[in-house]
Amino acid sequence: MEPLPHSPIPSRTPELGASFDANVPAPDPETGCQFWLGQKYTTGYGRFYVPSAEKNKAGRQYRAHRVAYAWKHGDPGEAVIDHLCHDPILCVPDENGWCLHRSCVNVDHLGLTTRGENVRRGIPGSPLWHPVGNSNKTHCDNGHEFTTENTYEDLKRGWRQCVTCKAARAAKTYAEMTDADRDAHNAKRRARRKHITYDIRPCQCCGLDYQPMRSDSRFCTRQACINVRQTENRNRRLGR
Repeated sequence: MEPLPHSPIPSRTPELGASFDANVPAPDPETGCQFWLGQKYTTGYGRFYVPSAEKNKAGRQYRAHRVAYAWKHGDPGEAVIDHLCHDPILCVPDENGWCLHRSCVNVDHLGLTTRGENVRRGIPGSPLWHPVGNSNKTHCDNGHEFTTENTYEDLKRGWRQCVTCKAARAAKTYAEMTDADRDAHNAKRRARRKHITYDIRPCQCCGLDYQPMRSDSRFCTRQACINVRQTENRNRRLGR
């Protein structure tokens, strides 16, 4: 179970502080980490329950390290908090295969970061894991090399994808579509295209002015003009 979408983290009170501190051990003598002693989410993060101030209303659960950070530096909102004590090379997994440092609530080991950078560091036990960090991979999971031509980068999200695998997934999805699905898909693609209005020009077949739809357009779409071109092309193929 994971926490609900972001909600302002309540201020520290004597009661909440005592409940929180009861689950915080002394710093580890070697690493300085303070691994949460209370309940945890299935992903390895500490779980801290805050009861509701209103009668007959359920309380709310928060990730323990976010509560610790908020009580010292202020509510981070939707910002990503990274465990600086996490080392993707020397990471020690917990009983569920997640990094043990996810349960660390030592505020000095926490820092704000971007979602993309947090993902690139890699997560032990997940499909993103890589021994030296996800950003250092030279090949995708299917063995295709990340060359300049074979790499698609989403700079906004910090993602990197294999072009070969991306094209294969798109082709498979398109092949499994019904005719109605394909029509709807193509209609959405046409709607997203940037419409450019080109200058009116004369048709090179009939000589009449028309509104071109492409930059390299040379002929209009009048039926009489289309018939003339089709006849000329047919005669050319037959060698007449």
